[in-house]
Amino acid sequence: MIMCLTIPAKVISIKNNAAVVKVDDNQQTASMEICRAKKGDYVIVQNGFITKKINPKQAKKTLQFLEKGGI
Repeated sequence: MIMCLTIPAKVISIKNNAAVVKVDDNQQTASMEICRAKKGDYVIVQNGFITKKINPKQAKKTLQFLEKGGI
């Protein structure tokens, strides 16, 4: 069985149909072809696409869990 762990990313800027998202000190560009987002949203990115917006409270809780050693 293959498992995939997705980590919440925060949208820090948007240009055209792409968003720059940040997790810790890492940034990447993600397409908004599948799911639209706005600056400040927490999202899930898979294969370069934003696939889902998530609740900010849940995103922060997940990030705190991972910072503490998580899995």
